[in-house]
Amino acid sequence: MSAETKPDATKIAPELKVVANQSAKAPQAKPAPTSKVTPAPGGPVVDDRVEKAIRASKRTKRRLVAASLALIVALPTIVTAGYYAFLASDQYAAEARFAVRGADQLSGDLLGMLTGGSGAASSTGDSYIVQEFIQSRELVDRLEQRIGLQARYETGAADWLARFWPGQPIEDFVEYWRGMATAEFDHYTGIITLEVKAFTPEDAQLVASVVVDESRALVNRLSEQSRTDTVALAQREVQFAEDRLREAREAVARFRNTENTISPAAVAEAHEKLMGELEGQLAQSEAELEQISQLVGPEAPSRRILETRITAIKDQIAARKSRVSNGGGEPGAAGSGGISGQLATFASLETEAEFAQRAYLSSLASFEAARVEAKREQRYLATFVTPSLPQHALYPLRATNTALVLVGSLIAWGISALLYAAIRDHMV
Repeated sequence: MSAETKPDATKIAPELKVVANQSAKAPQAKPAPTSKVTPAPGGPVVDDRVEKAIRASKRTKRRLVAASLALIVALPTIVTAGYYAFLASDQYAAEARFAVRGADQLSGDLLGMLTGGSGAASSTGDSYIVQEFIQSRELVDRLEQRIGLQARYETGAADWLARFWPGQPIEDFVEYWRGMATAEFDHYTGIITLEVKAFTPEDAQLVASVVVDESRALVNRLSEQSRTDTVALAQREVQFAEDRLREAREAVARFRNTENTISPAAVAEAHEKLMGELEGQLAQSEAELEQISQLVGPEAPSRRILETRITAIKDQIAARKSRVSNGGGEPGAAGSGGISGQLATFASLETEAEFAQRAYLSSLASFEAARVEAKREQRYLATFVTPSLPQHALYPLRATNTALVLVGSLIAWGISALLYAAIRDHMV
């Protein structure tokens, strides 16, 4: 291009300047908003909106955790600590220790009882009875009659949560009493440890002392009842043996009246003796008849006399033999089976009477032994720690109870968090 045809720069510059000014004055359209994309280190590209949503979700979770901790953990712990620090009343405890022992154990020393030696072993059954009695309604009724127990726990000295509110049924007060009086039984040593709590030292000592007195009275009643039952049982055995002996003797008397004999043995002995005599007379008469038969004829009077005597003796012998088996039709013998039957019946009656007499004597000896044993086995309540006046309030356990509430609240919060997480995972 020649120099003539080239555009003049001085002429073009003003035009370009005007166009530029017009372009600056004209409204320009805003560019469309675009999301800023940030590459995650070592991972895919993450949008800023996703990051904001994640941060908002984490803030929500933190607020939810803080709120739940404040509601479930912090609030109960603060309330409990405030109650025990400013409102909870002091509770004084009086302690007593005793054991149920028998009369044969009283000779043992105190060390044997404390160490659980064989000489100091107490009645386990009676000890459990005393333990249950201390927390029974019967004891509550007895204490109410003696010292007005319920009024001592409705006192204004106690805070509103620890006291027993008036107007409630007796069953509720029994449950309340079981929380204020505890009795622990050590099976190895046989010792019962009693602890009674009250809102004043004087009430704690008084209530514990009366509980010990009522427990002692219970053991005495149990001992008396056991002794009475043992003696009554032995006495019933004596009465039974006495009735049996009387019936046996009456049976012997009826037999003697019926058979018209005092002793069938004596009758049998006399019968045997008479039979021997008749047998002897028969033999002698037969010998004489044989001698006379050689000297006189059959019709001789002396011979006939001997034959008649022999016949009479034989009839007597036959009658006696018949009486042995069936009584022979004699009065008092009929229906008894004769002398042999009388002997058997009378022997049986005598045996029963003799056995009844021995049983009666044995029951008398047992009765006397039971009476002595009942006195010897009497049980006592051996108290070796008496209730004393407390000087320092042991209850409530302020720090311990506050710590327990804290631990329990943390456990409840943890369980609630796990349940919430499980439900949320199932809903997603």
